[in-house]
Amino acid sequence: MPYCLNCDYAYNPDQHLYCYQCGALLALRGRFNILRQIGQGGFGKTYLAEDLDNRNKHCVVKQLVYRGDNTYAIQEAQRLFEQEAERLDQLNHPQIPNLLAYFENDRYLYLVQEFIEGHDLQHELKQQGAFSESKIWEILQELLPILRFIHAHQVIHRDLKPDNVMRCDRKLFLIDFGVAKRLAETGKMGGTVVGTPGYAPPEQMQGRVSPASDLFSLGMICFHLLTQKSVYKLFQSHNYSWVSNWQQHLDSPISQKLMRVLDKLLQLDEKNRYVTANEVLTDLNRERPLARDVKNKISDVRPLLPREMPVTRLPKQSAWLSFPINKILFVLLAMGGLSGWLLLRPSPNPVEQEVAVLERSPQPVAASFSQVSQVPTGIFNYGGSTTWAPIRGSVDLEIQTARPEFRLRYVQPEGTEPSSQSGLEMLVEGKVAFSLASRLPTKELMEDLASKGMQVRLVPVAESFEVVAVHQNLPISQLTVDQLNAILEGKISNWRQVNGPDLAVTRLDRSVNKDFEDTRPNLETDNIQIMATPSQAIRTLTTTPGGIYVHTAAVLIPQCSIKILKLVNAAGETVVPYREPSVPVSQCPTQRNQVNLAELGSGKYPRQLSDTLYVVINQNGGLEQQVGEAYTNFLLSDEGQTLLEKAGYLRIRR
Repeated sequence: MPYCLNCDYAYNPDQHLYCYQCGALLALRGRFNILRQIGQGGFGKTYLAEDLDNRNKHCVVKQLVYRGDNTYAIQEAQRLFEQEAERLDQLNHPQIPNLLAYFENDRYLYLVQEFIEGHDLQHELKQQGAFSESKIWEILQELLPILRFIHAHQVIHRDLKPDNVMRCDRKLFLIDFGVAKRLAETGKMGGTVVGTPGYAPPEQMQGRVSPASDLFSLGMICFHLLTQKSVYKLFQSHNYSWVSNWQQHLDSPISQKLMRVLDKLLQLDEKNRYVTANEVLTDLNRERPLARDVKNKISDVRPLLPREMPVTRLPKQSAWLSFPINKILFVLLAMGGLSGWLLLRPSPNPVEQEVAVLERSPQPVAASFSQVSQVPTGIFNYGGSTTWAPIRGSVDLEIQTARPEFRLRYVQPEGTEPSSQSGLEMLVEGKVAFSLASRLPTKELMEDLASKGMQVRLVPVAESFEVVAVHQNLPISQLTVDQLNAILEGKISNWRQVNGPDLAVTRLDRSVNKDFEDTRPNLETDNIQIMATPSQAIRTLTTTPGGIYVHTAAVLIPQCSIKILKLVNAAGETVVPYREPSVPVSQCPTQRNQVNLAELGSGKYPRQLSDTLYVVINQNGGLEQQVGEAYTNFLLSDEGQTLLEKAGYLRIRR
């Protein structure tokens, strides 16, 4: 079904020319039918589409999105976007996606390229485990000719990593030339610092690149595929100091021949590294063992590690981080009180009080994003709770517009749905620099992390409220708190029990996060459908006349296709969660309902329908901690708190 870029409506009937919801023309430039969004970065969105002029073949549409009034950031984003189009147009190679179109439409820039249907090497690693030595030889043999080709065209990729190598029909494809650069533009002179920490060599992090920079990244890809160890995490913990002894991180022995090739690829000094891809290929063809060599000549294989491998532990933190909470409190009181410290929100929940830790803003509060100091440079992964979704689409874009050196990439968890729990899991696994939470982890989880030598810090940045959504045509406008509780507990199963129609109640809810505190009633009654994401719940609610869904106000209130109920609290006061007068359905999405923070934050709204938003910071003393603290400081700044309020969240700093 065609997806509307104008209003994000995703359920237009096939063959429709205009959006069913807003009336906008669906086919971009009359040629590309958008099917769904498949990615989003700091300055762009990526969509899967079909090319109507080419037998409806699938293609990838990248849309440049820039917000705010930072002229430099906008110009830089435009330059990188145009640069990718130029590179793709120049690089006509069977293992590089073809450029199909590049144009401006309705004030947005679009780049359309061939869709590579397959999976990336990172996905392959997750599915099958560590690569064998023979597979590493094959990857080198296939990727090096592609690098030789692009380098011959004076182009350096600058972001080689497993995620940017796709496998399709047994062939490898090199994708994402968004940060590629021409040799003539940089040479050995200073340039823009881009790339992925861990995969980018030292000279690239200093703004200098050469073909040897891509070769270092290729060596890192091979190391990661051989060991399954996160080079991003190793970089954050040890910078580049571990690379000189990379062999010590191998779990299984490799041949001396492969070790010599990888060792030269991973030289920190580019003068000692391979200079060209052709030079590597020459060594590769001379060094690569025959199958019978690997099988029969055991003398060619030397174990690099003892048979019994020690358990790899996360880096330990400073001693004071391991103190019990009551000892920390005692020390602070002895030092003269709690000035400058923030407590997690008060709650009668004993588990929450056990987990709660004393927090302070990592830096003095800044007035604006531009005044936040100690901001690291690079592209950083983050992920977590869906309660944060409106923030990712608004506040985070403003941060990256004001501070283009600080780029954020939202990461979806593999095999599960985004949540506070999956975000923390990715943080522990080294897949993200920091995570987002809307609930507190249990005491048991925190103790488990501490036993593994890892400490995390949860810093509150805003308050969120949950509202009640029902089908648009349900003839009910409000519920009392007691009625809502009875519905959620399964005691009310038909809407006629609350003066509504004779219609069964269907609860739409998320699954329980076992390691995070959850105060909702039980999920074992017969009238519950578990929803993976808020988007799925909203879609289901539009086709379920008796449905009810409780979720974040900032997510639900602006929606056009559902109805938000008023709540009557225990004192008999009616609380309206949206600003009145409400926007008629006929005027949405041109206009949308807004969150009524004055009412929700007045103290009249039920406390059990509020959440605190936390940035979860890895206290490892390395780059991860710096990134998490920088993001926290952005949100706690005056500008950040104002933007959070505009997005529908209550500022935590009054």
